[in-house]
Amino acid sequence: MPDFISPNFTLPSFTSPGFISPSFADVLAHNQLNTFTQLWEKKIAWFEEPNHRRGGWSGVGKLQLTNPNNEIQTFYLKKQQNHGRRTWQNPISGEPTFRREFVNLQLLAANNFAAPQVAFYAESLENGQQCAVLMTAELDGFKDMAELGEIWLPTASAIQKKQLIKKI
Repeated sequence: MPDFISPNFTLPSFTSPGFISPSFADVLAHNQLNTFTQLWEKKIAWFEEPNHRRGGWSGVGKLQLTNPNNEIQTFYLKKQQNHGRRTWQNPISGEPTFRREFVNLQLLAANNFAAPQVAFYAESLENGQQCAVLMTAELDGFKDMAELGEIWLPTASAIQKKQLIKKI
């Protein structure tokens, strides 16, 4: 096993009920969005218009949900249908592209890398169509690398730049 994979990392089930993060279970339940069907049927305004390729479609919407303490939390809900890739494990039916993203985000979290936190992930076969949903929490304090390059890098010391490179 590569050394970047935690020995405690286990791959959760992808199908119903899927993966629900304990950190976000309360807000999902409070908004009645804690099942694949509830999230799949949730009407969202597309943050990124769905792209149509790979024999299906995939898109991202932004959701603001109220938690049980009446505070607003922001999430990104990704939905895809028949938007897959073929793998050696699934050479014929393929797998949803979100599966790889989910696995990679979980690996990053297990190894203490700053990355979006997965709130929910599940796959389902709906009317013969391979579907997946991936919901992540909005990153707090995120700075775009382009913004960082334009604003911070010109004034950063050599030591600060080295520290940034180590973190990245």
